[in-house]
Amino acid sequence: MDTDEVLGILNAVGPDDPLPDFTEGLFLNIGTRSRRLLNNDPDTVVAVRGCMDGLEHLASLIRYRDPSVENQERRHFGGSGSLTWSVSQQAG
Repeated sequence: MDTDEVLGILNAVGPDDPLPDFTEGLFLNIGTRSRRLLNNDPDTVVAVRGCMDGLEHLASLIRYRDPSVENQERRHFGGSGSLTWSVSQQAG
């Protein structure tokens, strides 16, 4: 893939486009590892200038994981939101 093709793809992405599951998983993984480093190895993090800021920014990628019940069901069970419907119907 050429640089022009990559730039074309990146420029085509809009703010309202959904994140693919694979990308959400990557963001979650990077964010979790960064948060773990910040929590478990603070001496090393502060020893390298700029490391803490970088890891804090990467840790914020955790928020891109969609926590809605519908998307949890889809990720874990391959569903389409029917579990949410049946739970809300039973509660009502």
